Amino acid sequence: MIILALILLLLVLGFYFFRTRLIVPSAQVAGPSLSLAPALKQVNLGETFNVDILINTDSQNVASVDIFHLNFDPQFFAISDADSGVGGTQIQAGSIFPVIYQNNVDTNIGQIAFNAGKNIDGSGSFNGNGVLATIALQALKEGTTNITFDFTPGQTNDCNIVLDTADGFPPDILAGVENGTFT
Repeated sequence: MIILALILLLLVLGFYFFRTRLIVPSAQVAGPSLSLAPALKQVNLGETFNVDILINTDSQNVASVDIFHLNFDPQFFAISDADSGVGGTQIQAGSIFPVIYQNNVDTNIGQIAFNAGKNIDGSGSFNGNGVLATIALQALKEGTTNITFDFTPGQTNDCNIVLDTADGFPPDILAGVENGTFT
């Protein structure tokens, strides 16, 4: 009887730790990063939920952030328009940067392009952690899908975090991204 109870306890604890490991996001990126929150989420068909695009500047002053592109499968998700007064579909901008330069969602191919930054006069750079933007999604299909940042280290024609510099040649300091998985 005691052996059976111990086996049952081990099975319950094993399931708990296995399930907990599945829910925990992947390891944090060292250095300036972009991530999604939640990074893992179980959703029901028809459910509407938000995903935040987070920035971590790693204590550096940042002039702008480029999301070019954040990819999603339009068969799995519909994105709610955050600004019906503007043509097309947009996501909800956060408040960490004063200027939104680009905010477009291509609902046909499943790509988000978003760029925010400081004012032309140089004010409004950002240092810290914050919500860059929020995506309102509705689950259209059952199954597992990902939302992914286009990012290759050293490239500047994809997602970037641009350092605020005085010399006119601001480097991309994005060290890594954390994509999302939704089931």
